Amino acid sequence: AKTREADEAAAELDGAKATRAELLRAHAALGTEHRAFQQKMNQRITYLKSQLDEHQSAGASTTTELQRKAVREAELEKRLDAEVSLRSQLASDKDAQVLDLQKKLAEATTRLRQAEAWGSALKASLESSASELNAIAAQRAVLLDEKEKMQALWEKSLTDHFHSLHETQTQLDDAKAKSSTSEGTTAARVAELEGALEEYRAIVEKVQTRKEGLLRKKTRSRLVKQTWHVKLFKLVGNALLHRDADNSSSGEKSYALDSSTSVEPVLDASAGGGRQIRNSFKVTNSKGEELMLAAIDRVDMSEWVAAVKETVADLLVVAERTADQAARFATETEN
Repeated sequence: AKTREADEAAAELDGAKATRAELLRAHAALGTEHRAFQQKMNQRITYLKSQLDEHQSAGASTTTELQRKAVREAELEKRLDAEVSLRSQLASDKDAQVLDLQKKLAEATTRLRQAEAWGSALKASLESSASELNAIAAQRAVLLDEKEKMQALWEKSLTDHFHSLHETQTQLDDAKAKSSTSEGTTAARVAELEGALEEYRAIVEKVQTRKEGLLRKKTRSRLVKQTWHVKLFKLVGNALLHRDADNSSSGEKSYALDSSTSVEPVLDASAGGGRQIRNSFKVTNSKGEELMLAAIDRVDMSEWVAAVKETVADLLVVAERTADQAARFATETEN
């Protein structure tokens, strides 16, 4: 019985040793598997860490980009708000401009209608005025004919008065020259001639003076070849009247103009000693009588030349009209 127990104990011990050996082999296999698993896990952890780092980096980039997008969206929203506000303001301004233009259009339409009405009234007035002008033109033609007749009579009368004035002036000068030797016998004649001269001078003064002013007049004397004196000139009717510059009426002389009188500026007028007289002009009538004058400036000279030319033109018209009337009278006489 002890042997069996010993055998059984030995058998159990061998079974236990075999079990222990299996356990040791299983433990070694498990250790190997654990080390392999641990190594795989370490690799997996490293891979996962790298993936995590990559994901974190991508997340940071994404976060930065999202922030940038958020800032850009905020700027775009601000710009959009400003654009919307600007467009609203422009729309309001355009609406105001449209209203203003509509008001101006209405006002312009009203003014246009008023202008059309005024134009119609003006047209009617013009038509009425045209009729009145035609009537006035007919009356003017009649009045011009009467004026020409009166002008001819007035010019003939004025010419006669001028001739009488010149003759009286000559007679008065002659009487004054002789008065030194026969004062007692000529005093009455001188008084008579002076009265006649004053009468003719009053008639001349009533005639419209075309031009009046001071001019230098070239004169000649026995002692001095040529001198220039300032005289007061008047262009009255068909004569240039001149006297001393002190406005004294005594010693007034006359230079007769006619339809053949010429007047022209003189560029080389001299006053002796090489001194040139500026703004000078020369008047020459049909008798060959020359009158050398000089104005204070070119404007005054131009005015005097124009006034003399106008007088000569008027005399030429009168001469032509007189010649035409004489020819018509001669034709009527022959018929």
